[in-house]
Amino acid sequence: MVNYARVEHHIDRGRGKAAQKLGQPFLAYRLTSGSSGDFPDGWTGVPGPLGTLSFPLFRRRMSEGKIEIGLKNIALLEEIIANMEPFLLGDIFVQNDPPYVPGVSYGAGATQMPGTMEFNGLCLASHFPVGKSVGARLDRRVAIYRPAGGPQTLPDGSLYWASTHDDDQPLLLARGKYSFGAAGTGEAVMVPAGWASQHRQSERTFGPGVPGMLKPIKYFFYLPPLPGYLAREGDALIDENGARYVVVSIFEQQAGVVGQYLVVDRKIAQAG
Repeated sequence: MVNYARVEHHIDRGRGKAAQKLGQPFLAYRLTSGSSGDFPDGWTGVPGPLGTLSFPLFRRRMSEGKIEIGLKNIALLEEIIANMEPFLLGDIFVQNDPPYVPGVSYGAGATQMPGTMEFNGLCLASHFPVGKSVGARLDRRVAIYRPAGGPQTLPDGSLYWASTHDDDQPLLLARGKYSFGAAGTGEAVMVPAGWASQHRQSERTFGPGVPGMLKPIKYFFYLPPLPGYLAREGDALIDENGARYVVVSIFEQQAGVVGQYLVVDRKIAQAG
């Protein structure tokens, strides 16, 4: 009997054949009960449609107008053209193309700078039957901290409400679940994230800040589904360059185009 599921099965297989001709190689990662530590090493590799960890994927930027997302202009969304049958929502795809060699490969030197800590990645955010598979762009790793519930007592006996993350609660991953450790107990694990910004072009998109001044730019982060973690206002995201962003507003979807969409305020620039 022909129904939507059988039709989607054939669509996925057809997209997989197209990706074999057009797509770059990607690796897939998933949170499982055995996942602990930093992304990607602490996550579990997922075999692709050909049974190998590396599989072809072609992507292209898509409009938000025809997909089920409740907040616009926050994440960079792309249509995924590949066989998505082996994968689940929240799986992460990371480009694995070798360094640029004309006619052979298009990694470092063609699609990213050599030696960069950034990466070309996607989170599978939607896989509706008889529709487009949607990926939310990921490009960096961040560590997440939650402010301590009270001021910390320093060795000299004074009280100090930390402006850095030293006395905050670090987000940790153990057995496939995220949770916060005790305040001041160490470094948070690294999680995948997508970064974006929007420049204020004269209109009052954002309300006034300090004495009537409008910030010229606003920053956003997309986080894939992270079991056990739901962002709160005040959480700090620190990238591998040391830049620190504090969550101002949160929008989450666990149906439709899934993930956490965060409006953040940049507090500290990267070191050096």
